[in-house]
Amino acid sequence: MSKAPSMPMYWDSYIADTTHLVTEEHGAYLLLLAAMWRRDGSVPDDDKDIARIVGLSLSKWLKVRARLGTMLQTDGKRLTQKKLQEIWKSTQERIEKNKQNGSLGGRPKANQNNDEAKANGYVLDNPNETIPEPEPLKEEKQSITDSQYGAETDNQTAFKEAVSAQSKLGRSRLKKATAWSLWQRLSKQHGEDRLLAAYLRYLATDADAKRDGGAYQSGLQVWLKEKSDQWLEQGVRRSRPVDVDTIRAMIKTRDATPSFAWPEDRLGMTESEARKMIA
Repeated sequence: MSKAPSMPMYWDSYIADTTHLVTEEHGAYLLLLAAMWRRDGSVPDDDKDIARIVGLSLSKWLKVRARLGTMLQTDGKRLTQKKLQEIWKSTQERIEKNKQNGSLGGRPKANQNNDEAKANGYVLDNPNETIPEPEPLKEEKQSITDSQYGAETDNQTAFKEAVSAQSKLGRSRLKKATAWSLWQRLSKQHGEDRLLAAYLRYLATDADAKRDGGAYQSGLQVWLKEKSDQWLEQGVRRSRPVDVDTIRAMIKTRDATPSFAWPEDRLGMTESEARKMIA
């Protein structure tokens, strides 16, 4: 078996695919993907052998396999991950083509190997099944413009909603690049839903507190840097981001139907907090 090239790994998409897994299951899945990559994109569909590869007892591996479900595919003889196998084949085709060009006396293009981080055979495909990886965002220097949103990640959608909530309260002075950098770091730790819920709670609860240390003068980035920890401790994680229009609709329903139960868990705020936010 030839030495495998480096396996590309795209963590944003990986995490999006595996939010239902616990730590032990993550470890087993990653070890299995690595073994597949080193073994031509698949491994023998032998549970005893796979249990040894991932460092689990047979009984534990069978439980983990059930949790991985349709992320793995088998023909009865070999076990693989569909996208990983496609990338492996594409990589091998490129490597073989380069070898053939070399044997025919061909010369690589001048810029082919200029990028030391991406050798021949490197592929940009995503080894997971979900959305393609967006262009990487630079930490501090790249600005975030409205034209970038479109069909993007949940994290960018949540960030845009936070910016919109600040703007609707008349606080639009915002360094988006700085705020985005902070948002990325915190959302990786806590999840974008929980982070957005905490910020909306902050706006709703303190909307009439003008003496709040001038934090509103600089907006979202100051909250992310200085206040997010205390509000994240109080926050309630929601199933998806909720915008101001949704909150208004909930209040309208509540006013029209007093028996309607206020969805505090979903919105991440009490009814009184929501009413303050849209007042």
